[in-house]
Amino acid sequence: MAILSFKEIECMDCYKCIRYCPVKSITVKNGRAQIIESECILCGTCTVICPQNAKEDSNDIPKILELLSEGREIVATVAPSWITAYPKASFKSFSDALINLGFSHIAETAEGAYVVKSQYEKLIKDKWNDVIISSCCTTINLYIEHHFPEALDFLAPIISPMQVSANKLKELYPNAIVVFIGPCISKKAECGENGADYVITFDELEGWFRNSSIEPKEDDLVSMPKLSRSFPYSGGISDSMVKESEFQYMAVDGIENCINALQEVVSGNLKGYFIEMSACTGSCIGGPSFQKSQHRQILAKTLVKKQAVDESGDNTDFDVKADFPLKRKFFDKKVICMPPTEWQLSAILKKMGKNTMEDELNCGSCGYSSCREKAMAIYQNKADINMCLPFMKARTESFADKVIESSPNLILAVDIDMCVIMINNATCKAFHLSSPKDILGSPVSRILDEYNFVDLIASGEERISRNIYVAEYGLYLEQTLIYDKANSIISCVMKDITQLRMEKNRIRQAKMNSANMADEIVEAQLRTVHEIASLLGETAAKTKLAIMDLKKTILMDDEIF
Repeated sequence: MAILSFKEIECMDCYKCIRYCPVKSITVKNGRAQIIESECILCGTCTVICPQNAKEDSNDIPKILELLSEGREIVATVAPSWITAYPKASFKSFSDALINLGFSHIAETAEGAYVVKSQYEKLIKDKWNDVIISSCCTTINLYIEHHFPEALDFLAPIISPMQVSANKLKELYPNAIVVFIGPCISKKAECGENGADYVITFDELEGWFRNSSIEPKEDDLVSMPKLSRSFPYSGGISDSMVKESEFQYMAVDGIENCINALQEVVSGNLKGYFIEMSACTGSCIGGPSFQKSQHRQILAKTLVKKQAVDESGDNTDFDVKADFPLKRKFFDKKVICMPPTEWQLSAILKKMGKNTMEDELNCGSCGYSSCREKAMAIYQNKADINMCLPFMKARTESFADKVIESSPNLILAVDIDMCVIMINNATCKAFHLSSPKDILGSPVSRILDEYNFVDLIASGEERISRNIYVAEYGLYLEQTLIYDKANSIISCVMKDITQLRMEKNRIRQAKMNSANMADEIVEAQLRTVHEIASLLGETAAKTKLAIMDLKKTILMDDEIF
């Protein structure tokens, strides 16, 4: 199962996850963002910045609950950054809360940190390499393996504190399931034979506490400070180490800063450096769990240092031995893709509407820093051409303009001040305007009565349809007004029904002439009938009624405008 995944919801085309992904390991297909697992470094940034909360990491709590229900023994190793998540608790009260959840034993991952920092000290003392990069941060390890293998030779070949602690627990509790609790999503990549069996983050733990109606009690009991608990803040690894005078100790945090530092490392210009690298700004106290809950780093660092550094200066540390292998190997896992030729890249750029260098806006709205980087992503099947918002906007506007200009209907739009902001050629022709420029920005009352426009706004309706007559231009129009409240724009679509109206008037006049002729016939017939009736003594009533019915039939018609 993938460690990071996306919920089954439609993206809102903000491309925020791509924009903030340091390695662009996200693709959008069929309206949904997807992780490119072979390139993801599990920094968790996308889980924090997605406005729809569509990104989520795999949650091991259901599996742990199932194991607890089966009666399995579950033990936990807790990252020293726990104090940042639960600042009012002591380690004892926090451990008690975990035991109430079902854990049988709680250990500090800081004990594993002690073993790891001791191994770093040995590498430095033995001058293992001119530059040594810490390998505690899984995200940095993944970045080097998948994206920057040139730096593999500088990465300390030592397992992480979590792996050391998990192995110690497996020695002490051979049949137990080991769970690591910390701020980091990427630690889930270390689960397996050489690490914890399961990993849960602090925000996942908080949900478990809440669902179980359990909360770590407030407690001011302070544990004796141990230097290796300083690992969670930037520079904390170096602070815990016994330093060698021949080496300089540097801390770099934040993935972009680390990427820049790695480029400097492989340049060969650095000699005698131990570089502590953390992908998260501020190191572990700035991890994804804490980013979501917006913990403050200054306070967090203060809390961590309080449990690590003795204010009197009489610092102590753990004394832990490891009787299992501590070395590990890192591998070149970079996926090599053939780059496009300049011709192929240019062809993609032209499809994006980038025909010249001036067209390459490099606006970043697609999530990529430049149009060429976006074109490269399209070539690699990571991105879609429709992700270019300026291109889509221009294409949509071009299409809309063509539809409006080719329409036989009269179309215009006015703003809230009743000034014309758009008009098509058909309207210009109907109102004897030489071009749209003749009226753009001018009051619509120059060509139309603005009463209907004002009435629409006052009515609160979104649309009204009426038939109007513009006497000055001799036009009969079927008018539909649409009010866009959000943008304060009224669109006016008018169908010229002048010819239809004139044809109806002609037909009506013809019918009136026929009716007048019928009246004359009636009068003539009546005179004749009366003369005959006077001679024969008969009434002409039936004849009159028949003639009147004939007249009504002639004048019968649909309602005329």
